[in-house]
Amino acid sequence: PRVFTGNVAESIPFLNRAGVRAFYAEGRARWGFDAPRIWLASQLLFNSGQSSKRLLKDFYEGYFRESALPMRRFFEECERVWMNQPEPAVWLKFWLMPGQAEIFPPEVWEKLESYLQQAERQAKSQRVKERLALVRADFDYAKAAVALYWAWKNVFQQPGYARALAS
Repeated sequence: PRVFTGNVAESIPFLNRAGVRAFYAEGRARWGFDAPRIWLASQLLFNSGQSSKRLLKDFYEGYFRESALPMRRFFEECERVWMNQPEPAVWLKFWLMPGQAEIFPPEVWEKLESYLQQAERQAKSQRVKERLALVRADFDYAKAAVALYWAWKNVFQQPGYARALAS
């Protein structure tokens, strides 16, 4: 999960102050992970003087309603991990590179899982349940990809593995 709403919150107002009056973006969003960022960007493009903290609060409360608090924590944890990785944390870093799994160790997945489960337990309305299902689908996909990476890495790091391949 590449969550970088803080970058959006800084860059769009900066670009507006610098005189930029056109914005172009494209992407194949993983809606379960990208909804807060895309929504925040659209709001700041409408009015870059708005408080990004207030906008994100409005997003979580409006989109996830009764599950707002655990989902806010979920996305904040994703962003904390992504932004504190080694070297600069840029949006495209690690694109299609399995090694990105290393910045999300098992304890992070457990924490994220606990937030998501709490949100799912608190969900009452069908709409919120459907929105959480989008997050769950992307989360489970990412979690499986990370598990596959670690399994692959553990196999190839076994002592004597290279010799066994050569013989």
